[in-house]
Amino acid sequence: MKAKSIRTKIALLLACTSITMILVTQIVSYAVNKKNIVELCESYLYDTCISASDTLYESFYGDSERNDMSVRLEYILYNVGIDTMKSSKAYLVDSEGNYLYHPNDDMIGTKLQGNEVIENVLDRLGQGYITTADVTTCTVDGKEVYIAFMCTVNDWVIFVEADADDVLQPITTITTYTIVAGVAVFIVAIAVAYVIMAKLLKPISSLTKVINDISEFDMSRDYKIPKSKDEIGIMGNAVIKMKENLTTIVSELDNISEKLVADANVMYEISEQISSASTDNSATNEELAASMEETSASTESVNGNIKNMNGNVAAVADKIKEGNNLTTDVRGKTDIINKKTREASEATIKVYDSIKETSNEAIEKAKEIEKINGMVTAIQEIAEQTSLLSLNASIEAARAGEQGKGFAVVASEIGKLAAETNDTSAGISKIVVEVNNSVDTLTQCLKEMLNFLETKVMNDYSDFIDASEEYNVAAQSIEDFMGLANEEVVQLREGIEHITEMMEGISRNVGEASIGVMDIAEKTTNVVEQTAESFERTSNCKESAEKLREITSRFKL
Repeated sequence: MKAKSIRTKIALLLACTSITMILVTQIVSYAVNKKNIVELCESYLYDTCISASDTLYESFYGDSERNDMSVRLEYILYNVGIDTMKSSKAYLVDSEGNYLYHPNDDMIGTKLQGNEVIENVLDRLGQGYITTADVTTCTVDGKEVYIAFMCTVNDWVIFVEADADDVLQPITTITTYTIVAGVAVFIVAIAVAYVIMAKLLKPISSLTKVINDISEFDMSRDYKIPKSKDEIGIMGNAVIKMKENLTTIVSELDNISEKLVADANVMYEISEQISSASTDNSATNEELAASMEETSASTESVNGNIKNMNGNVAAVADKIKEGNNLTTDVRGKTDIINKKTREASEATIKVYDSIKETSNEAIEKAKEIEKINGMVTAIQEIAEQTSLLSLNASIEAARAGEQGKGFAVVASEIGKLAAETNDTSAGISKIVVEVNNSVDTLTQCLKEMLNFLETKVMNDYSDFIDASEEYNVAAQSIEDFMGLANEEVVQLREGIEHITEMMEGISRNVGEASIGVMDIAEKTTNVVEQTAESFERTSNCKESAEKLREITSRFKL
């Protein structure tokens, strides 16, 4: 759809204004003219009615015979009315409402019907009241009429009617003439306005071309704007100045966009490298944290097994003390062994069975310490893996440069912790060897004691009665053996307690290292997130720079 020119718009505005003024003028004129004409018509009808009534008084007052009344009434009332209105006629009725005069001779003598105003006047007249002369409107035979009435001589009522259409006919004529004149004035005004606007708006065409070139980003052409001191000239100079300023700005933006695109590409590559390195560091930290958690779990498991072994050794110590007490009782009761051989034999069998069962349980439980070797091996493997992870972390920190210095320090500390863990596991291994030797000695002693009870005491129990002195010596040997065994058990418990303390220290160190690694992993994750955000913003900056460059390339300089 073709856009309307300013000339056409102004013409349309003038047309709308003229039409509005004409309509307002017509409405105001119609209202004023209607009021004046209606008032004038009512005045004419009223005066006509009064004049006719006066004539009737002069002709019929005191005339009781009323000779030739119809002729006289015809003479008086025939021409009563407004000359310019064909519907303006006079009527005369008596007090009963019968027509005494009517323009239509056939209606004379008939009764008035359908005229509410005159019927009300007759009703009041029948009640003895005379209605004051007046002019009003009513509807007669479906038409609106203006009616002037008056009570006159002989209680007659004279009234003069005129159709409302006839009354308002002058208004219609005036309105028609006014509309024709308004249309003529409107046409002339539009023609004059169009010519004037064509002359005034001619400089705007050149200005429009400049603005169109600017809207299409074409700054290459020059135009001459007509010089004038009016608003159009000022606007033209402002547009030319705006074009020059816009050309300068676009040139500067083009240079800036080229630099911005180059810098954005460099930042994009750097951000991509940092993001990749941060992602690798985050993965390494997660692996290291997982290894620390496994080491902590293994250490806790070893610590639990050692505590269980300590309980088993305590049980063996209790049994050894119990055996030592029994041996002391045997020595104290050597003199009465002969009298209670059967009782002693049964007691010895019970002691033998108890010691054998307890010794077997203690020997089996003592074998649990062999599991420590496997745990020590696992700790050494974890320490080696931790050392390897520390080495990898140091390498990644070296790649990260300045940003990886803090991570390199943590990696170095983790490497030291791995070395300490390896040394500690070696110490544990050495202690375990000593504990194994002690357990082997204890086991050998228990086996020799059981073999002694089985081969010497049980089989030769009959000779035991005759060799009470020898048995006392053997009991002393057993007591000494029990003392040695007790000392070995005490040393074993001390070694186990030392191992327990070392394992707890390892567990604490591994826990602290795990917390540190988790903290590093969390911080590395934050660095990765921030690097990702920085990478995203750099990408947005790059896209914005390229878009800016694309926008500036649209301008033709």
